[in-house]
Amino acid sequence: MRWIHYVIAPDPFKNFYRCHDELIDVLGNMGSSQTLIAGHPRDFVGEIITRYNTNLRHLSSERQSLFFDFTDILEELLLVARVRSLKLAHLRIYLVPMKNLYEQKIYPCLTPFEQTVHGDNKEEELKIFRGKTEGYLSAAINNIRGLNSMISEAGLKPTLDEYDIDIANGINNLSEGEMIALNGIFKTPTRPFL
Repeated sequence: MRWIHYVIAPDPFKNFYRCHDELIDVLGNMGSSQTLIAGHPRDFVGEIITRYNTNLRHLSSERQSLFFDFTDILEELLLVARVRSLKLAHLRIYLVPMKNLYEQKIYPCLTPFEQTVHGDNKEEELKIFRGKTEGYLSAAINNIRGLNSMISEAGLKPTLDEYDIDIANGINNLSEGEMIALNGIFKTPTRPFL
């Protein structure tokens, strides 16, 4: 698969496959780790998601939404873990199914197969692919809803106060240069009154 993804895949899709590999690796590592989540796993996942987003232009908005509904739940779970200092072992019952859901149902809906398939059987392959991914899409939507409900019922959704704490911690960890850049972004230009 790596040969297909990194050697023969068209250039626009090589970064897509890298993002997939990074996300599946980090999901697998988090689901099996016993260590405390500090800042790194959540930040790393956020960086992957940001890069992944720029490589999803080949998808319909429905399939992009599937990815972001999934990653929103993942980032919320990791935010709660960081703010509450939860160990990954406490989240394993969510992280393992999330990895499986991503790998088995969501990822097949994201692949650029339709843009890259070629050959004599192209139309037949596309028909089979589209049939399978419609089933995956429907199942993934239902699984995301179920996971979201489980996480909510377990009290693992972030509160507004926890979002505030996370934002404050993020701001406190910015370098002086990053603070200057942030202030520049939020500085409102004013015009003198005439």
